[in-house]
Amino acid sequence: MSKTEGNFIGIEKLRGEISTYGLDSLRYYLLRASSFGNDLNWVDAELARSFSELSNTVGNCLQRTLKMVARYRNRICLRVRLIHF
Repeated sequence: MSKTEGNFIGIEKLRGEISTYGLDSLRYYLLRASSFGNDLNWVDAELARSFSELSNTVGNCLQRTLKMVARYRNRICLRVRLIHF
């Protein structure tokens, strides 16, 4: 990206996208839109698609998990002890 060539994303545009889609959607788009080490070609429609994909996938997963907890665990989630190394 270069300011002189005009192919950069301004901070105001990023703030607008974050307010519209959220920071997690922006992160997801940045991770999936280009491979590691390559330049990213910003496409607004791809960000919208990433937002939809992320919300649908995570939303469906959460919904199914909650239904399974309600059905098979009598609406009780077990406590998980984290192990720190």
